[in-house]
Amino acid sequence: MRRALDNLIDNGLRYAPAGSSIEVWAEPGPLAGKVSLCVRDHGPGIADSMRERIFEKYGQAEPGSRGGNQGLGLTFVRLAGEAHGGAATVESPATGGCLFRIQLIFNPHISSKSLPTITGPRKCMRAASIHI
Repeated sequence: MRRALDNLIDNGLRYAPAGSSIEVWAEPGPLAGKVSLCVRDHGPGIADSMRERIFEKYGQAEPGSRGGNQGLGLTFVRLAGEAHGGAATVESPATGGCLFRIQLIFNPHISSKSLPTITGPRKCMRAASIHI
């Protein structure tokens, strides 16, 4: 999951304007027994028509628009979420940017070293805010 979060943070850093922030937190999932790991940026957002495509292998919202992007990072994010019994989603809030969620089955026996900010399925704690 750490690699999946790194990929989401890297995407945020790539697309968000200088001086904005990338927020990372955990929150209760939409269903009991789930937890969502969230990464929010303040970049241009993703068009509705592209929200599934960006998770496909080599899929990009704007092909070739950002150097060094191979279109594999979000594929890995989705596969990692699915491998842990969950899913990855993206939405573009009305205020702009992207909000990515990796929804997982909550396991209270996970080591605190793996997910240091999650103390229970009903807690919501901000893990980090990265200013760029």
